[in-house]
Amino acid sequence: MDWPVAADADRLIEEIGAKAYPAMALFDPQGRLADVFTGVGRRAYPDMFDAWLDRKMHAAGQATTAAVVDFRTCPMPIYPIDELRARHTGTVTLNFLVSRDGYIRKAEIKTSSGFPGLDQAAMVSLVRCRFKPAMSAGPPVERWSPVQYMWSIR
Repeated sequence: MDWPVAADADRLIEEIGAKAYPAMALFDPQGRLADVFTGVGRRAYPDMFDAWLDRKMHAAGQATTAAVVDFRTCPMPIYPIDELRARHTGTVTLNFLVSRDGYIRKAEIKTSSGFPGLDQAAMVSLVRCRFKPAMSAGPPVERWSPVQYMWSIR
């Protein structure tokens, strides 16, 4: 399953009814909410998150999983000052080819936010991340994985 990851998604968190922060929402490929993981940070407790995700994947009958970003390795993208001054917001979808060892081999912008500065800032930050590689009936496999980043100004 390939599920995008959204960061800084305050509106989305409110819409799904998450009552605690941090919160991670898991959507199925049709865009339906599968579950919400709240109150325990993915960065602070990656094993708890991984166990939750494994249970959800097993319950869904999935022998193959997508690559999952290891948030402990990721710097928070920095809002480009020119884009912030212009109050530009948007969502960029990036596509990464994640190797069997969890490193990014290739990266591309799948859908632009409409602002090259926002797209590039998301790309620069996310290419430094490590991933838990995709799995196919046990062994890790190389697979493209989408990541979505939502730029918003409060």
